[in-house]
Amino acid sequence: MRPSHALLVPVALLGLAACGADPAAQSDNILATLAAGASQTTVAGSAVPIPPAVQVFRAGEPLAGVTITFEVTRGGGSVSDATVTTDADGIARVGAWVLGTIGPQELVASLPGALGSPVRISALAVAGVPAIVELVQGDGQEARVYASVPNRPIVRVLDAAGRPLAGIPVTWDVAAGDAAGVRGADVVTLPDGTAGLSKWIMIRPGQNVLTATAAGITVTFRATGT
Repeated sequence: MRPSHALLVPVALLGLAACGADPAAQSDNILATLAAGASQTTVAGSAVPIPPAVQVFRAGEPLAGVTITFEVTRGGGSVSDATVTTDADGIARVGAWVLGTIGPQELVASLPGALGSPVRISALAVAGVPAIVELVQGDGQEARVYASVPNRPIVRVLDAAGRPLAGIPVTWDVAAGDAAGVRGADVVTLPDGTAGLSKWIMIRPGQNVLTATAAGITVTFRATGT
């Protein structure tokens, strides 16, 4: 029986060495939970106020040194420091989570094999408050009567921080000239915050004046029909 005992000793030692190789490999008693950053709401294109964090426990005690991977799975935003190692308190925190387009957002934190993984973190991206309507192009042009101006009128709607706002209603009005010359008007801003006309045709000779209004802010375009 001695040869059998001699063979069993190194095998057992190898098993113990394997157990201590990686704390994440022994996941039977490992739990991943959300520690911070649940259900936040902020303006689309900006970072949530509280960077999401996940805490990892083994047998009820914080577990340091395991790697958490964060990934945006909904909304089209971005995350910095997407791969983070838990600290002495078992916490892994992203650098920043910048939300995408308006609507529901989701960030997933993964620790393969752990209970509770993946941890799903939700947020909501909303439109900011319009504060600026800027003239992008299309002012001060001229065109022959019944011809379109060379550059179509375009405005952009921004919030107070200068972020473009999508889905903001825009009203186009002719203050001088003929409304028949206004073609293909965007009635809400596009994802880049812009709204414009497909064409502005000079129906009458002389000065033509067009306005674009969003959130009570008006921008004026002038063109001359020749």
